[in-house]
Amino acid sequence: RRHFDDPATGFGPDSWWTNQEQARTPVRLFKGNVVSRAQRAFFIDSRVYGSDDGPIEGLPGGDIPCFGDGCPTCAGAEGSFVWSPMTFDRMAPLKDRKYMPTNNVFEDVYAAHIMNKFEEGRGLWAAGGSVLIKGGVFLNNYIVAAGVSDQSGACFKVTKDSPAAFTIVFQDSLFISGPLSKEFFTVYDSGIHVVNSRWVVPTGTTDKFSIAKPKPAFGGNGNPVYMEKTGPLTKFDGDSDNEHFKWALLLAQGATSVGSTITQLADFTDFAWGGANSQNWRGAYIYSTDGFGLENKQPMLVAADRAGPAKDWGTLAISVSGADSIAKYIRAYPPEFLCSDSRRYGIWCGDGIELVHCPGYVKTLSDWYKVSLAPWKA
Repeated sequence: RRHFDDPATGFGPDSWWTNQEQARTPVRLFKGNVVSRAQRAFFIDSRVYGSDDGPIEGLPGGDIPCFGDGCPTCAGAEGSFVWSPMTFDRMAPLKDRKYMPTNNVFEDVYAAHIMNKFEEGRGLWAAGGSVLIKGGVFLNNYIVAAGVSDQSGACFKVTKDSPAAFTIVFQDSLFISGPLSKEFFTVYDSGIHVVNSRWVVPTGTTDKFSIAKPKPAFGGNGNPVYMEKTGPLTKFDGDSDNEHFKWALLLAQGATSVGSTITQLADFTDFAWGGANSQNWRGAYIYSTDGFGLENKQPMLVAADRAGPAKDWGTLAISVSGADSIAKYIRAYPPEFLCSDSRRYGIWCGDGIELVHCPGYVKTLSDWYKVSLAPWKA
């Protein structure tokens, strides 16, 4: 940057080069990328001064990459960077720019054998990002996805059918567990929306695996996981002909059998339940519009519960079925991060747009599901 600040280079402090806003610039094209045998596949966060983590030097077995906070470039410093993609005139002076949130589209990406180091082995970790993954394949990842929402994107919908502040969206994606796998989806701050996607849990997957788990020490004051037309491979009509899934049908033949419930759906063992009067934990749940593709196809919600009566759905969990019963539950326990002037988290969706005109705006917190979730949303 010091080089380009010098007018003698032909650029100078007012040039487009020195006024780039990388943390607000969406990707132009991100398609066909492959990551295998890494600690992180797609990582949006951290303190970055170069392309590689600095090494920890002088160890008996030789230098190793820096996973902690002691290096100038440190991928372990979660929560130190946020990517808020925007559209804006990049040639305009900084003071004259107008911003509108947009999404980052990752197409046909592949992440395999993502290993764990310090509970950070993930196919996707996103601080903000507004990421739409289309046609992704995640094979034997320690964790597939987790993230934190950001205020700049909390009133923005990654797709028109996604709730605001659900900054990670999967479409037409496939998740395959393996011996490294802990969970597919982490229940945490950022909501995760999974649409028309499938999972396979083959033999050889660790017994400690679940489709969803909370981030360790998470206390429920975040956003849930929301699924539409998503569940085990072969449970939906047309899977055998679907270009995204049909190649994995042989894996499904050796998968854990699924009947009228999914015993590995959720495990809240690592949940931070809080004090005796805490109710935050009730807001941690996985909601499916169609019963995860199982026989009855009715809406189903599986949430954290101290007593854990729903052993057919997981560990320390409770199940709620039917649209009316689920509406009553989620009306009482809305997400933490919403687009609302009463919540005072997401209060912006673009320069010149009033908050009440934001697509994800919720006037009454208890009615958030009416503008966000099927089958209630207009």
